[in-house]
Amino acid sequence: MNLRISSLENARRNPRKFAATSGKGFPSLSFKTYFDGAVKRHHESWSDDKVIDYFQENSKKRLQTQAHFDSRLVHYTKTLQTYIATYPAQGLGFVQGTLPICLPVGRHKISGKARNLNLRISPSGYTLVTVHLYDNDWPAELKWPLFQRAVAQKMDAGIDEVDIRSFCMESSVFSTVTYTAEEIRRAMDEASDLLDLLESYGYLLTDE
Repeated sequence: MNLRISSLENARRNPRKFAATSGKGFPSLSFKTYFDGAVKRHHESWSDDKVIDYFQENSKKRLQTQAHFDSRLVHYTKTLQTYIATYPAQGLGFVQGTLPICLPVGRHKISGKARNLNLRISPSGYTLVTVHLYDNDWPAELKWPLFQRAVAQKMDAGIDEVDIRSFCMESSVFSTVTYTAEEIRRAMDEASDLLDLLESYGYLLTDE
């Protein structure tokens, strides 16, 4: 079985339901959807004005019926400007927008794309930068230690040379986690058990 790493948390939350629906759900558009797109374009060397225009125009086109749209658009535009302004202070050098990964997990595979991979200057290594809407317990999500291992393998680096850095859209603050070898081992074991469970529930599709 091959499971997308982006589906991992949904499968973990309710494996029986995930298997029954073949992992299919309805795509949800949010401010984060276009914030992620704007961040991607920022790192592709779009001008700051064009990045802001992309975010605002797409948000207005798809999200304008949401409650409190105008005030939220103003808030998240300021947040995007903060990301652009404070990113250089992170001491990172942008390397690659999309890094394909494929991680053997027990009898199965987890695959997907690591986005926004950066070279860490001091201490040297790699940083995967992500964005979260809320300042919640994102380090507890199963996919991040797996991302750390997959990036380390792909870049031929030690696991302690890779960290995960999240920018919170509510607080405009970066936070960083580096998982230990033991934490990654436990995550791998849990992912293997989860995929075995999905298979026992009849989830046999290749999720690519």
